[in-house]
Amino acid sequence: MYKGENSPHPFIELLRIEKGPGIEARISLRNGNYEAKTVPVKTISIKKTAEGTISDSLYLDASRAGLPDSAIMDFSISVLLM
Repeated sequence: MYKGENSPHPFIELLRIEKGPGIEARISLRNGNYEAKTVPVKTISIKKTAEGTISDSLYLDASRAGLPDSAIMDFSISVLLM
């Protein structure tokens, strides 16, 4: 929040919202008007592996092994599409 020189009321000068992987919506105040635009942002690819035995369900056991939900779902979908 920012208080302008002539205004006692705070206002937002910049708002950044992640729209999805690698893209961000930015709303900024310029010359008294708000501008909105989408901006590509740098992403970092992280690979993670886990090892184990499926004894209950793929989801439960992969989750217990430390894989994030998104990786479990991506793997499940890739197996279904084979």
